[in-house]
Amino acid sequence: MVFNLILTAAGLGAGLAMDAFAAAVSNGMIIKKTKFRHEFITGIFFGFFQMLMPMIGWISGIGLSEYIEDYAHWLAFFLLLFIGGKMILESLRKNRADKEKCCENPMDFKTLTLMAIATSIDAMLVGVSFAAGKMTVVNAFISSAVIGLITFVISFLGVKIGGKTAGKAADKAGVFGGGILIAIGTKILLEGLHIINV
Repeated sequence: MVFNLILTAAGLGAGLAMDAFAAAVSNGMIIKKTKFRHEFITGIFFGFFQMLMPMIGWISGIGLSEYIEDYAHWLAFFLLLFIGGKMILESLRKNRADKEKCCENPMDFKTLTLMAIATSIDAMLVGVSFAAGKMTVVNAFISSAVIGLITFVISFLGVKIGGKTAGKAADKAGVFGGGILIAIGTKILLEGLHIINV
């Protein structure tokens, strides 16, 4: 029973973490020379919010499901559009002599928080489904913890991968990273509007 619960939660976590993975890769490309602390802190932020959101959804229950479903994709879209757009603008404005300060600092507390929230809103809907399925608080917590752990690992690896590939497009890292975030937001919006189903 517990094994099946963990296995299901791991599958959910892997699926939900894909947006966080893409955002983490873009962060690694901005940082370029990533260190363990970059990977660990990004993983903690993304993993924590991916664990927190299902619990918020579970606590909220079915009563808020309609409201969340109607507006969650718009919120994620505008958050990622804002962060990605700012990255691109700052990258385009940079001077050749100031390349290292080209764009939004992906390790900034506010930026990491906004990214983590925007990429984990879908997890709140999963939490609502936990409540709809009458999942107990213990099982909801175990599932949320597994989802958060999977996201931590995937985001950790994402920053490392982004840092390894940054040298190939260092001058355009801000533009590319911002474009990835806008693409993620657009995908979330289109899925929420049922225009695409990925």
